[in-house]
Amino acid sequence: MLEFFNAFQAVFTIILLVLLGYILQKKGKISDATGGFISFFLVNVTLPCNVYKTVTTTLTADKLALLPKYVLIIMASQVVSMVAAWLFTKTLKVDKEKCGSLIVFTAFNNTLFMGMPVSVALFGESNSSIILYYYVASSILFWSVGVRIIAGKKVNGKFKFPAPLYGLIVGIVVIVVKRFCPAFTLPAFVNDTVKYIAGITTPLSMIFTGFALGQFGLKNIRFDKSVGLGLVARFIISPLIFIGAILLLKVDTLSRNVFIVQAFMPVMASQTVVARQYGADEKYPAVMVTLSTVLSLIIIPIVKVIIS
Repeated sequence: MLEFFNAFQAVFTIILLVLLGYILQKKGKISDATGGFISFFLVNVTLPCNVYKTVTTTLTADKLALLPKYVLIIMASQVVSMVAAWLFTKTLKVDKEKCGSLIVFTAFNNTLFMGMPVSVALFGESNSSIILYYYVASSILFWSVGVRIIAGKKVNGKFKFPAPLYGLIVGIVVIVVKRFCPAFTLPAFVNDTVKYIAGITTPLSMIFTGFALGQFGLKNIRFDKSVGLGLVARFIISPLIFIGAILLLKVDTLSRNVFIVQAFMPVMASQTVVARQYGADEKYPAVMVTLSTVLSLIIIPIVKVIIS
């Protein structure tokens, strides 16, 4: 019980920040336009800085060497999850307009907006680089495959390279250069600017999550067949597949625990944006974002207790 309470306390700050965003949305202090700006600012400015800072402060050359291994493990488990979800939709005859969304949110979750701050709260900032392995794999698959599954035949264009990955690439380049030239360093004003911008990522992302919850509306939740199947897919099928892959390949204990907690993160908020953009059913992923986010605040402390 004490372990659960300690884990819940670690997440409680996140809950308060989410609640703040929810209240501000309901009070009309965060408009749709403001929410759009916050989302753009997070994805294109603060997250790249946060990823760069995390890489250069926590990702050593030894950890960098593990990047291909972990990314391949995660991508393989996500592909298996999508296949399992597809079979799930066919066997249980899920509505066709909802199949794409269910397949995608089975495999992909809220990696950075929720996953990063929660993992920092539970495991410490020094271990946040482990989340980057998950983020790289998820970004590549979501923007190249996931978007097309959601949109069906309506999507055009090539793979969209996520802005935060630029932070990862620049960070890796800096690490490699410093390995061969230890005296190399960026100007202090550059590092300080990046640090300050990165520092607002966690509170701003949680406030945005609360805004999204308020925008989607808790009153719109309806516990029908598709919602029940979605929760089973997100919190049971996908985590079991991922945990099986992690245990089979015997990663270190800390990485295993971080990955397992990450596997239980809620549906990614951007899935609703993508569905809206391509004319797919946006109400279903919106409800799943709301419901899975609320439930994850209880599920994650329970998972933390179990793996401790």
